[in-house]
Amino acid sequence: TIFETVEFDHDVVRTRLREQAFLNAGVKLRLIDEREETPEEEDFCYEGGIASFVSYLNAQKHCALVHPDVIWVKGSKGDMTAEIAIQYNDSYNETVVTFANNMSTVEGGTHETGFRLALTNALNTYARKWKFLKDKDKNLSGEDVREGICAVISVKLPDAQFESQTKAKLGNSEVRTFVNNLLSAKLEEYLEENPSVGKAILDKALAASRAREAARKAREQIEDGDTILLDSGTTALDLAALLNELHNLTVITNDLQIALKLQKCPEIHLILLGGRVRTSFECTVGGMGIRALEELSVDKVFMTTNALSLQKGATTPNLDNAEIKRAMMKIGNQRYLLCDSSKIGTKTVCSFAKIEEFDVLITDNKISQEMKEKIEKLHIEVL
Repeated sequence: TIFETVEFDHDVVRTRLREQAFLNAGVKLRLIDEREETPEEEDFCYEGGIASFVSYLNAQKHCALVHPDVIWVKGSKGDMTAEIAIQYNDSYNETVVTFANNMSTVEGGTHETGFRLALTNALNTYARKWKFLKDKDKNLSGEDVREGICAVISVKLPDAQFESQTKAKLGNSEVRTFVNNLLSAKLEEYLEENPSVGKAILDKALAASRAREAARKAREQIEDGDTILLDSGTTALDLAALLNELHNLTVITNDLQIALKLQKCPEIHLILLGGRVRTSFECTVGGMGIRALEELSVDKVFMTTNALSLQKGATTPNLDNAEIKRAMMKIGNQRYLLCDSSKIGTKTVCSFAKIEEFDVLITDNKISQEMKEKIEKLHIEVL
């Protein structure tokens, strides 16, 4: 025998059977575990196939949905078939799960490459056609259009070629063209028939694009050896991704996702604020409470627009976080407001009483005349 002992992991088998039930719509699979005194039995059957798979994955994230229905595409060419299901959520993360002949291709491959090309091109084409993007605007990047996406891609074909013995990456070149052409045509058709979905997806992609540009501008303000305080939010996450090239940097943040992104950067000393999430990093990150903030010499503070809502008495589920944000507004030699919101210049933003606490506004948006006048009176620099 190859293995000295063979012990089946119930959770692994359960996950695998659930995947297969999603990938083969309507097929009923039953898991019976008789190892315990009381046998465990569970059935898996999903009439919705991979569309139900996407709904399941989004439900696990506990995120709000950008559009209610899953976009489902299916097509065939000769002996090849492909199914694609897509639904966006309001997170910043990308989830794309791929399969070839019902085997998980965790490293992607040509089917995922074709998917990415089609998605980016189709959304840019739609954005220009309906004037979400003007002639002078740059195209949305692949990162922009995939922010918040949850997608499942399943292809079936004879003579599948994989780039490793583990079959983790599909290598058939014809699959890339097939998936690209299929999704390009079907997604364009779907968006034309469902303009509200197209608008919702593009609004999110455009916000992601603005956030990335604002993050780039913010990165130019940071130098080696700085101590910076970084708030949570889309722009802050994008800025964190640009910090690994700096040396001897101290980053203080109240956001767990930012901490996860930076904790393996050897040149960055990371401090995570707050009580409840701090313990997750007690071995790798120095924890710090709100009062200790005042004792730090912070060069630059980068806050996002959601911090301003706290100045108007808005509540938050995490009271500690609200207190942290208020404390963050009071320290630092220079305070930057990262504004990726499309609402900049509206009465909502203009009415914030504490905007005068910032020295610099960083944005990739047009600024209304009302907002310009307010900024000029307060002598706030705009980047």
